[in-house]
Amino acid sequence: MSSYEIDAAFSCAHMAKHLIEENGDFIIYAPIIMNSEFLATQKDLSEIKSVAIGQNRKYLGDSIKESYDNVKSIVEINSASLQFALVTGNTDAVVLDITKLSAMRDCSFYPVRQDDYISYVLLINKRIIGTEAFDRFTECCDRVSERLGNESALISAISDYTGESFEMPSENHIKFLKIN
Repeated sequence: MSSYEIDAAFSCAHMAKHLIEENGDFIIYAPIIMNSEFLATQKDLSEIKSVAIGQNRKYLGDSIKESYDNVKSIVEINSASLQFALVTGNTDAVVLDITKLSAMRDCSFYPVRQDDYISYVLLINKRIIGTEAFDRFTECCDRVSERLGNESALISAISDYTGESFEMPSENHIKFLKIN
């Protein structure tokens, strides 16, 4: 984003904080999605001792340890390797974004935590705030948030995105937030 070719982006909250520390031209404009990560496992929930999370996602590991007393070990690995680590038995569970769940066959899914937390935010270059284009953009974002707040629309969107059938985890608290 610091190339100034991009004026807006959706980012995980953690990485967004780092970006705005490095580049004062950008701000976190609004939270966009809450509670979009899930604990995926092929074991009984009480048997989980080790959990793999994506690199630089320590906050997710902290949430897992707070929510699940039986978890003893949190390991950060490359996000692209999370699913492989689970199916090969290198870890008891992994934390995945909702868009990755359809690829996980024979797994159970649990919320990362019971209370709300911000998963994704909208990053904005300050210079576009108040422009007509920005106003149209935020209106469009609000329409999408409203649509994806409908569970069947979200299921359809994830299935279209992944090319696989998708079943919503029974215990989910995902929320799409409006900007305006």
